[in-house]
Amino acid sequence: MQHLREAEESSFMKAVREAQESSVTQHLREAEESSFMKAVREAQESSVTQHLREAEESSFMKAVREAQELSATQHLREAEESSFMKAVREAAESPILIELRRMEQSPFIREFQDLDKSTFMHDVDGFRSVSDHIAEIISPSIITSTSLSTQNWQSTLYDRLGSLRLDWLDPDPARSISGFSHLARLHDSIHLNDPFSEPVTQLVNRELGEPSTCNETEVLAASNGFNSDITAFDDDHYIEVIEIAGFEIDLPRSNTSTHAAQDGSPLTFCNKSGRLLRVLEDSLRFAIKKSIYRLGKSDNQVFPGQIFKNCQEKQRAAKERTGSYLELIYYTDFMELLSLIVGRILWNAYFKEVFINKVDFQASMQRIHPIRIEIAHSRPISKENLITFAVESQRILKALERATLIE
Repeated sequence: MQHLREAEESSFMKAVREAQESSVTQHLREAEESSFMKAVREAQESSVTQHLREAEESSFMKAVREAQELSATQHLREAEESSFMKAVREAAESPILIELRRMEQSPFIREFQDLDKSTFMHDVDGFRSVSDHIAEIISPSIITSTSLSTQNWQSTLYDRLGSLRLDWLDPDPARSISGFSHLARLHDSIHLNDPFSEPVTQLVNRELGEPSTCNETEVLAASNGFNSDITAFDDDHYIEVIEIAGFEIDLPRSNTSTHAAQDGSPLTFCNKSGRLLRVLEDSLRFAIKKSIYRLGKSDNQVFPGQIFKNCQEKQRAAKERTGSYLELIYYTDFMELLSLIVGRILWNAYFKEVFINKVDFQASMQRIHPIRIEIAHSRPISKENLITFAVESQRILKALERATLIE
């Protein structure tokens, strides 16, 4: 065994093995690189590639790709047409948001933030410059009357803004200044134009939101689209803000502290129905009475049957209680006044020219109705409802005044 091991490890045997290995390796390499083997590999690769291409171009694969593309397109379309995306687009296109974005980028914000604090805004250095920026940003484009030029708008806005106190403003004063400017423009649009013309109605809907109907048991909340900037003021001084903007509203403030609704929103307490509410209802009744007189008709010819019956019963009850009574028109409730005005006889004879669009007038009365109930019962109302009541009441009064149906 020892001799065999020595022979295997001898230089001669190592040389033989190396020669064999070298020879086999070389033959294998030569075979691998031969034209024949290259042709075999190319044939195999060509066959696989061809099958893959054929599979990729087959009707089945085309159908799969088309289905995938169709599904992706459909999902994109559905997402684009979803309520959420529509709301995003509408919000992005909102005129109020556009104006606010412009305001954020304007020199006004920087200048306002640099102003020194004082009691009244007129006392602040540089306020005229701030006011001019606001007048330019919130342009009176809706106001077509020649009595309010751009220069007049800037001047009247400056005077009204200067009557505000800084401690009445929201913690974000830019919201208050923007909101007040919108209030001033809304007032001027109602008073310088036909208050129920289409441009003014569109502006009212932009600020107060689209009208919604409520029944007598509901307390009106801010409508969808309500511009919250127009109420961005201190709760205790919001009536003064409205009056400075130009709206007349006589709702005396109670000594009782501010109340809060179930949802936590602040409410302004009014301890009795205000002068504006009385003036509104009396004016509507007077206009109806005057229209009936001009037509030469009697109440029973104009009043719908059920309203006529209800008013007679109330009149009879009043006579039994007090021994005296008023004309039938004074026993109508608020929504019965609406029914009389939009009824065929009076609408066609007079009120079509006064309020122009029956749907818009109905929306205005429906906005007022639930708020009127709260005021009449000395209940607290929100700032949103307070400004809605002021705007819509004065639209109606201004339209009646222009038609000489009230004195």
